[in-house]
Amino acid sequence: MTKSGKIVAVLTAVLLGPAGCQTHRALNEQSVELGEPSEGLLKGAIELHDPAGIIEDEGYLYTFATGDGFRITYMPPGGDEWIAGNRIWPRREMPAWIEELLPGNKGVWAPHAPFPHVIYYSSADDSDGEDQGVIGRMTARGEPPDFTWVDDGKPVLVCDRDDLTEPFAIDPAVFAGDDDSLWLVYGSHWSGIWVVELDPETGHIKDERALREGWKEDNPAFHFVASELGRHNNKPVPEPGFVAGKIEAPYVFRSDQGMYYLFVNWGTCCHGVDSTYEIRVGRSANPYGPYLDKEGKDMREGGGTLFLATEDRFIGPGHANIWTYADSAGALRYIFAYHFYDGKDESKAKMHARELTWDNDMWPVLTDAVFRKKK
Repeated sequence: MTKSGKIVAVLTAVLLGPAGCQTHRALNEQSVELGEPSEGLLKGAIELHDPAGIIEDEGYLYTFATGDGFRITYMPPGGDEWIAGNRIWPRREMPAWIEELLPGNKGVWAPHAPFPHVIYYSSADDSDGEDQGVIGRMTARGEPPDFTWVDDGKPVLVCDRDDLTEPFAIDPAVFAGDDDSLWLVYGSHWSGIWVVELDPETGHIKDERALREGWKEDNPAFHFVASELGRHNNKPVPEPGFVAGKIEAPYVFRSDQGMYYLFVNWGTCCHGVDSTYEIRVGRSANPYGPYLDKEGKDMREGGGTLFLATEDRFIGPGHANIWTYADSAGALRYIFAYHFYDGKDESKAKMHARELTWDNDMWPVLTDAVFRKKK
C-alpha cells in the first residue's frame, strides 16, 4: 500500500466511526455555539464559491473553494473568524497531466475534502467543441493550515463526452459506506448524477474495467441515481445532450442510522442574483440508490424534495455539505455548509453554515441558527 493509500484507509475508518457517522471527537473539549438567525453571516473571509465542506484537524476548522486554483480558508483553535490562507495551484500552476489532457482547460473547481488531507476536484475543456471533464485527487503533507499538496499524477475519472448520454466528470464528492467501503458521487448538468465505488487504499475507482475504460453504459459499476427530468417532473429537455436536465453538485451524507442522503442542485449557478440554484434531497438504504424523496418519488425520474431555495439575501444556495461533531456534552451536532450569492453585497458568492436537525421521520431540517465557534 502506498503512503497516500494508507492515509485514505485510515481516514476512512475514522470517518465511519463506531456508529458509522462523521464524528470528530477532537472538538469534545471545545465550546461551540450557534449564533443569530440566518440573516447573520459567518465571520471573516467567507467570499467562497463551491466550499469543500468544513473539516476539523488538529483543532483547526478549514475548507477549500473554487477560485484561481483553490484557497484554504481556516479558523484557528480558539478563534471565531474564518481566515484566508495559502492558495493551491495559483495562476494555473496545475499538474502536467491536466495541461496535457485538457490543454484548453478553464482551471480547477468544485473541490471536495471528504477527510483531512484529501481533496477531490474537477476540471474541463470545451475549447474544441468536444467537452472533456476530469476528476482528480491530491493529498496533503504537513500540518494545518500550512499544507503541501501532492497530486496523484493521474485522473480518477475522465469523460470525453463523445456519447451525449455520458455523465460529465465534474463536481466530485466522496463518502464512506458500510464495511469500510468508499464511494464517489459526481455529475453532471447533462446526464444526471452517478455513483461509483472507490478503492479505499488508492482513492481511485475500484472496478478494474471502470478504472481502465471509465464510464460505459453497460458497466454496472456505475450507478445512475438522480435526474432533474423524468415522470415526476414536467420540465422539457433544455437542449440536445441535456438528457437529465440542469442537475449537478451532488453530495451524500451517511447518517449513524445507516441511511444515505443525496443532496443535489437543480438550476443554474454562477450568475449572481440571477442564479436559480436550489438544493433537493432524497435518501436510500444503499450508497448506490435508489434514492427516494419524502413522497417516495425516485430521484432518477425527477424526484427530489426541496430542501433549500433562495431566502432573502441568500440567493441560489448550492454545493451542500454536512459537518458532524460531538459537543462538550457528547451530543452529535450537524452543521450544513453551502454557498450563496449575497443579494445585499454585489452578488458576491459566500459560504454559509447553519445547524441541521432531524424530524421524527429522520429527514433533515435546516434551522436558522448560524454556526459560531466560541473563543
